[in-house]
Amino acid sequence: MQANDLGTEREIIEKYDHPLIYHEYSDPFWHATLEYFGVAQRYLRPPQHSFTDEEMQKVKAFFDKLGVYPEKPTT
Repeated sequence: MQANDLGTEREIIEKYDHPLIYHEYSDPFWHATLEYFGVAQRYLRPPQHSFTDEEMQKVKAFFDKLGVYPEKPTT
């Protein structure tokens, strides 16, 4: 935006925002995303659905396809 490069802005939006927008987005998916990136836990109070370990693998695959990975802890 600062460079006023609208073409690059569009590419970034199409690469990262559109998959999230067109994915079956839900509150449980968002909480699973937060857990995947180490920000929060995925578990929600019933009756909301908390993602299973199998569903977490799908979250990982979704972000792997985008080339977006959690930071590795530094020691």
